[in-house]
Amino acid sequence: MNKTPLLTIAAISVAATLTGCSLLKKQEASTVKSQDAMPLFPVTVYSDASIDGHWFIRTVGNIKVSGYDDEWPFIEFVPAEARFYGNNGCNIINGSYQIGSAQTLELSNVAATMRMCPSDSLEFPIARALDAVKSYSVTTGKDGSTILNLHNDKNLTVMTLFKSDIDFLNGAWKVAEIKGKAVDNPDCRLIFDVPERRVSGDTGCNILNGQLTREASVSGSLGFSHLATTRRMCPDLSTEQALLIALEEVTAARHSSGKTVDLLDNSGNVLIHLTPLSKSEL
Repeated sequence: MNKTPLLTIAAISVAATLTGCSLLKKQEASTVKSQDAMPLFPVTVYSDASIDGHWFIRTVGNIKVSGYDDEWPFIEFVPAEARFYGNNGCNIINGSYQIGSAQTLELSNVAATMRMCPSDSLEFPIARALDAVKSYSVTTGKDGSTILNLHNDKNLTVMTLFKSDIDFLNGAWKVAEIKGKAVDNPDCRLIFDVPERRVSGDTGCNILNGQLTREASVSGSLGFSHLATTRRMCPDLSTEQALLIALEEVTAARHSSGKTVDLLDNSGNVLIHLTPLSKSEL
């Protein structure tokens, strides 16, 4: 995600954009109450939970969001900058935020690019929700997902978001096994950048680059696309070929025993077993 300041932006003077409209106006008209709309699952509230990091937008008002994470609206809170960045499904957005006592949350200086969006896009519902935010709570759903609830001044939930559950992949890993066969090449490794949805590494022969894909609503979902390698010829390409084939079959990731990671196929079979690389091995 590009976090550089936007060159062409329009400050979303959301108050002006809204012209007095309320995100919950339709709910009031249909007598929908906050507990009818949010949260989606039974929850346990964490009073001191952090909002840091990358969150996929799950609901806006009573609109449920669906899709894949390369097009899924999201917000990322960066505490070192006291800023948030994201995408509303059409335009890139950013702004400042400040957390106060009792989990109050103030969003300010919200801006967006000016791409023309379809009439059914979430651009305006998301803008209205962000303008209404006054506080937050972090909960956990029955599926184990971590949910960020954004509330207005009446403590009604105007937006819910959920956190990526594959952040444990971030970093550098040694490819220890491919389909149960040990890999004895110490140069065979994968490096993941989950927020930027990138994978890079070494097949044991050639440099590898590609993109991460996932169905954000499915726990542990992971896939790879646009995989490309350099074209160096090596004495033995069997490990590289096995790795590339296995990566094409991956549909999920999970923590294994200790700090290791398994990449799985759609039947739950372990395709690739990864162990963490130490700094001395990088």
